Amino acid sequence: MRYRRNEQVSVTTVDDGSFLVEPETQDIFYLDALSAGLWAALEQPMALADLQALVADAFPETPRATIDGDIAAVVKDMTKRKLILES
Repeated sequence: MRYRRNEQVSVTTVDDGSFLVEPETQDIFYLDALSAGLWAALEQPMALADLQALVADAFPETPRATIDGDIAAVVKDMTKRKLILES
């Protein structure tokens, strides 16, 4: 399974922060450093394992189990909020 950005989601940048706005509910989602990195990576569809490997390569000092869990949680939350979609 691969994940991709929901093309209907709008991105707003305010000062140093970025926010996603879900089109149906108008819910606002703040992009912290991790979710902003995932949003950028999902410019092209990617599998969960590929996202986890990308972050693991960027942070080799962080235990892989921690990275895998954190990325899975963010992807699950963003999918639940319909910010990213399964394909």
